[in-house]
Amino acid sequence: MLSPGTLHIDFGDKKREYLSLPTLDSYLIVAPDEPRVWIWQRIDGEFPAEPEIVEGADRQFVLPALGVEIALGEIYRGIL
Repeated sequence: MLSPGTLHIDFGDKKREYLSLPTLDSYLIVAPDEPRVWIWQRIDGEFPAEPEIVEGADRQFVLPALGVEIALGEIYRGIL
């Protein structure tokens, strides 16, 4: 989960390091205080420059590498 103290790390150094791993298929940053997820997923061997942003407790996203569909409402159940 994203915290204000690590914002620059999660979207900066950490993101660059993780996206450089050849075996990584997906990198997610999850907001701690609202239903929002930034998603980078490898497409044709490359990560996009900009993430897909999914917002709202009624939204969901798919992680094909794991074969799962995740509802943001499930991630934030009991939190918000």
